[in-house]
This record gives sequence, C-alpha cells and structure tokens, in this order.
Amino acid sequence: MAARSKMRSQTKHDQTPTSRPQRRSKQKRGISSPQGLTLAEEGNAWRASFYNLLDRTIHIVPAHDKLVVLRDFNSRVGSDHCLWNGILGHHGTGKCSANGQLPLILCAEHELVITNSLFRLPIRQMTTWKYPRSKHWHILDYVLTRTKNSRNVRIARSMPGADGC
Repeated sequence: MAARSKMRSQTKHDQTPTSRPQRRSKQKRGISSPQGLTLAEEGNAWRASFYNLLDRTIHIVPAHDKLVVLRDFNSRVGSDHCLWNGILGHHGTGKCSANGQLPLILCAEHELVITNSLFRLPIRQMTTWKYPRSKHWHILDYVLTRTKNSRNVRIARSMPGADGC
C-alpha cells in the first residue's frame, strides 16, 4: 500500500507518515501512522507539536474518505466508556494515564472512535505492553477511525511481538 505522502515534515521529530491509497470506487482511505511520546520524553512542547500535526493531518483527509490512524500513542486511555461515550467501547483496559487524555480529546474533536476497545478479546490479543512492576498488561497502540466508519471495522487486535518486544 505504498503511496506518496502529501505531508511534509513540520518538525525535526516528525514521525507521521501518511498515505492515501487509490481505490477502484470513488471513496478513498487516508492512513496515518503517528508515533507518540511518553511524558518523560521531549516535554510538553513536542507533545503539543505532535498533536497539532496529527490534528492538521486528520483535517487534510476529506470527510467522505475513510480515515484510519494507527500506531503507538504511548498512553493509556482506560476503560471509562460512560465518560467517553462514542469514543471508547465497552472493552477497554485499566485506568486512563495522564498522557491518555490527549488521544481521547483528539477523538472527541474529530468524531473518532478507538476501535481497540470495541471488541472483547483475550487480554494478550488486545494489549501491547506489560508494566514491569505490576505485571498488568495495557493497550498503548491504537487504531482510530471515524465514528461513522466504525461498523466497517471487523476486528482490532494486537500482534504479540510485532514491535520487537
């Protein structure tokens, strides 16, 4: 699915590859694969720059195109589907981290849903990272799509060892 990216690097740390593969039908898909940072890395300025770039990238994809955002956001969004109705499904894990508010707010602003939380799966198929001290598994890699297109997602699960861990 290699396609030429229309995005140019906005910062020296830009890690947001995008593509817009052509389809036979008139509808196209926009795919973005950003890399988030932990709270300890780079500080608030870079994190704000990252989310601003991602915000602009989402705005570039026309509303009638299908949008898929996938990658490691290095944040835990938790499982409070009542508070984040329409953004989180019933199958999230754990509690929201300080960094977890950012992707949730982004989803609220753009009417996106975190598809990882829509499906009931064995814990190892939905989580991607185990906290060393507590040994609890958490979801850090997310698949986001527009709410109106969420019914087209059949499953969203992690692949153990896919990131080299």
